[in-house]
Amino acid sequence: MADRGTDDLFERGDYTFWSRLFRPASESLVEAAAVSVGVRVLDVAAGDGNTALTAAARGADVTAVDPSPSQVARGCHRSEGFQVRWVLARGERLPFADASFDHALDTFGDNLDEPTAKPALEEMARVVRPGGVLGFTRWTREGFNRDWAELEDRFLASGSEGSSQPLLGTEPTARAAVTRLATHVEITRQTLLISWSSVDSFADALIDEDPYLHDLRRRLPPTRWSALTDELRGLMHKWNGEPRSGLQIEFPYLRVVARIPPRRSGG
Repeated sequence: MADRGTDDLFERGDYTFWSRLFRPASESLVEAAAVSVGVRVLDVAAGDGNTALTAAARGADVTAVDPSPSQVARGCHRSEGFQVRWVLARGERLPFADASFDHALDTFGDNLDEPTAKPALEEMARVVRPGGVLGFTRWTREGFNRDWAELEDRFLASGSEGSSQPLLGTEPTARAAVTRLATHVEITRQTLLISWSSVDSFADALIDEDPYLHDLRRRLPPTRWSALTDELRGLMHKWNGEPRSGLQIEFPYLRVVARIPPRRSGG
């Protein structure tokens, strides 16, 4: 999955396309974090609420934050009937006191992209009580993820620069970042498998519904936009694991779960 920019692109589109596909990753993270009845969970960069809803379904007391008013509105609508509070806020500036939560979770949130990854992780750790859980998922630059990111970078940069590796997109970099803040760090390689009826139907749905591609379409001349979508379809054919029966593409990612250590007393 290509890394998203800092603009609120999802104000211009509907995230439910990806939300449906990403739900298994939220379920995996909530399970690995051992969310249970009554625990206070913060879902950071919550989007329209996959992780928040998964935690709430387990009986957790959930607060969800996102910087996008439209995402918060969608999340409020989706979470009606669940114990979820929604707050408009950025992950690197959380409006909560220290140790306010038992868990802080983030599933593919943009706040963990450079340059906001370090302050966002520090904020997540700050608001979790000692002994609580810090958990997140990050895409890795492998397979289709890598090729798609490089394709977008090449078209945006006119081929002048290659794509950079996300700060938390490898196990060594993720571990180094988290061990500054937490203990008992468990990093597990996971795969999100997306299945569709065909390459063309998935490509059409992606082009129609992905907000980031909508933004690229506005920015690129028609000939370059056509070339980009042609290459994107080609990548889907390249990485399709089931060409005879439709489409199956693997999206590799890291799942990170760690414990916040006791606070050191001052002085």
